[in-house]
Amino acid sequence: MQDIPRQFPDIDIALLHLGGTRVMGLYVTMDAAQGLELTRMIDADVTLPIHYNDYDAFKSPIEDYIKVVKEAGLEDKVFVLRHGDTYRFDLKRKALVKPDLFPLQAADQTAQMTPQRIIQT
Repeated sequence: MQDIPRQFPDIDIALLHLGGTRVMGLYVTMDAAQGLELTRMIDADVTLPIHYNDYDAFKSPIEDYIKVVKEAGLEDKVFVLRHGDTYRFDLKRKALVKPDLFPLQAADQTAQMTPQRIIQT
């Protein structure tokens, strides 16, 4: 994961799979401490935790991540969306949206958090 910020130094938005789920001893989603480590490492403009409460198997509740984020002083860069919430963002760089995958939901350089693949150009 240390290669992520080297290969992509200007990340606008990071989507972190949280929940602390383990299957056969391997993490499937990050716990709060791992999420904080990646939040710091990537240093994205905005971090959105996702999949943090989809299943009962999750062992690390979102409140644990929120607590460590606040303790680290990063709460201005992390936004927790509840089911059904929308986060709107402006793209800083020109992006190519692959229209054959999913339709773009908003015009100009504004995108909506709906399934779409955005490729930096």
